[in-house]
Amino acid sequence: MIRSLSRLIVFIVVLLMAIPAQAKRMAPKVAQPVVSDGVEYRVIHDRYPSNGAPQGIRAFVEARDTMTQGTLWRVEVYDVSYRPDLETDVQDVYIENLKLDPSGILATDERQRSFRIDLKNPVKAVQLGTSDEANTDEANPDEANPVEANRVEASRNRAAILFAIAIASFGLIFGIAYALNQSKQ
Repeated sequence: MIRSLSRLIVFIVVLLMAIPAQAKRMAPKVAQPVVSDGVEYRVIHDRYPSNGAPQGIRAFVEARDTMTQGTLWRVEVYDVSYRPDLETDVQDVYIENLKLDPSGILATDERQRSFRIDLKNPVKAVQLGTSDEANTDEANPDEANPVEANRVEASRNRAAILFAIAIASFGLIFGIAYALNQSKQ
């Protein structure tokens, strides 16, 4: 009886330890570099810290000489400032696709927003379908993308439920262990 109960307790503990190990976000699709006329255009994502903790993520397109590997220019495409009440990984936005176009280099992010960088004058990225100003979207998933907001809310609910199950299970396990200990005495 005690041996089977001990096995049950170990099984429950192992099961509960495996549940939180699920990934919160799938790995982002990696934008492949584009090469043209001896220049490689690539995407760089950079988390910027403040007091050691990440405060946001910036996306850049960088042009490099294919012969020397020297950087020719780097243009910030967008900047996502993290909200402190959400986990950072659900707020990250990555560029998924780069494409050369007669008007310049086109970058498309996970939200299907497109940005253009003029190769004749690569000083800023312009979000297509907006005014001709550089985009500095604050990427609020609750306002910018209702699907993302629903996913974030579901993630919060799932985490709260898992936490409650874990607390109840540990209480049950310790209660059983206490009762077994008392019955031996």
